[in-house]
Amino acid sequence: MQPSQAEAVLCARCDTRNQAGAGFCIGCGAALAEPPAAIPPIRRGPACPACGVGNPPGSRFCVGCGAALAGRAPQGYAPALAAAGAGGATVVQHIYVAVPPTPAALPLLARALWFVFVGLWAGQLWLLAAWLLNLTVIGLPLGMWMFNRLPQVMTLRQERRGLSAAGLGSGAHFAVRAVYFVLIGWWLSLLWMQLAWLAAATVIGLPLSFLMFERVAAITTLADG
Repeated sequence: MQPSQAEAVLCARCDTRNQAGAGFCIGCGAALAEPPAAIPPIRRGPACPACGVGNPPGSRFCVGCGAALAGRAPQGYAPALAAAGAGGATVVQHIYVAVPPTPAALPLLARALWFVFVGLWAGQLWLLAAWLLNLTVIGLPLGMWMFNRLPQVMTLRQERRGLSAAGLGSGAHFAVRAVYFVLIGWWLSLLWMQLAWLAAATVIGLPLSFLMFERVAAITTLADG
């Protein structure tokens, strides 16, 4: 028989009704507000393999210890158990970990064809657009972000490292950096990027090319690398 509305314990996480005296929710396994007192055995549902307490039909988690019942826990659920104090009580902490999918690495042949037929000239257009953004000054963050994406644009490299739009700080005084950019940085950065692009065009110079691209912020505005 289902518990009456007065006796039912409502889960604060998923709003599932639980029997009076239950320590953990049968719907999500969360600890209920009140600690369990004496939990009456319920033989009509599955018994918990951890503590032996009977559970209502359809329960995914034990009302006595919060452990996931066999074949009923949601995918990705992993309970962590730890002893609490000298009393020997067991505290169940439910941990849900969302792992982002890892993109599959493209075949080397596909990346090589991309670089030869698309990446090389697309990289040149990309870096020129980024350089023009830097000339506007207010476009520097976007320009630096585009430089950071050059390895991916040219070779479809999945993992990237290098500049970031938030990494434009420097120990040099702002006035010094501004004068440097106006007198030197704007034209030296273009020369530096063209040399890096030429190194990439040799194929064997790709590692050196990417290292040079990572230093574009320092060449342009004396930003810390």
